[in-house]
Amino acid sequence: MRNENINEKERCRQLMMAVLDGELSRIESDELQSLFKKYPDLKNEYLSFKQLKEVTNTMAFKNPDKEIWETYWYNIYNRIERGLAWFVLTLGASILIAYGLGEMFADVWKDANLSTILKIGIFAALAGLILLLISVLREKLFLRHHERYKEVKR
Repeated sequence: MRNENINEKERCRQLMMAVLDGELSRIESDELQSLFKKYPDLKNEYLSFKQLKEVTNTMAFKNPDKEIWETYWYNIYNRIERGLAWFVLTLGASILIAYGLGEMFADVWKDANLSTILKIGIFAALAGLILLLISVLREKLFLRHHERYKEVKR
């Protein structure tokens, strides 16, 4: 019996939300009225939701002052410029590093004095170092942009 009451109350809450959204049919409206008779506390809950909806429908956003908008756009432009600058810098540095590493690998590979196993060891160590460096940089950049407590003020 208790589980049935919970289901009826949940159904009543669903119908209350539907009537507040203007999506209730005539049959569902009759069902809601019978549930209100059975559970008067839900009728009070409905009235409070209805009052809340009326209040929120009459609310309007306040337009910010001109100074706030100017500061906002100034900060947006700065962020876009700096983001673009970091992207170009990273791209250029990546190209230079890739070219330098390619030249170094070519020189090591062409060196006849080094054994094949030594060449493979050098390539593996450098590849591991590069992957580790990229992983650490990526993690640091991710954490910098996703600081959990950035908005908290002391």
